[in-house]
Amino acid sequence: MTPPSLGQQIRAVREAASLSQKALAEKLGCEQQYISKVECGDITPRTGRLQEFAAALDATCTIGKTIAFVPNPKS
Repeated sequence: MTPPSLGQQIRAVREAASLSQKALAEKLGCEQQYISKVECGDITPRTGRLQEFAAALDATCTIGKTIAFVPNPKS
């Protein structure tokens, strides 16, 4: 089984947070099309931008051999 791509992980976390692509784009100060391209795997954000995604989504982004993007546990 293939692990989910970075874009798929970001989409899953965004949807779990009940945010639209437009709402996430507004939080990040970018265009909705950028979010779409990231989620589709057309572009891969730089490390700093991934950290911005994580903060906007209340998630953790771990970068190593692979990139893991998961929501933070609810307290």
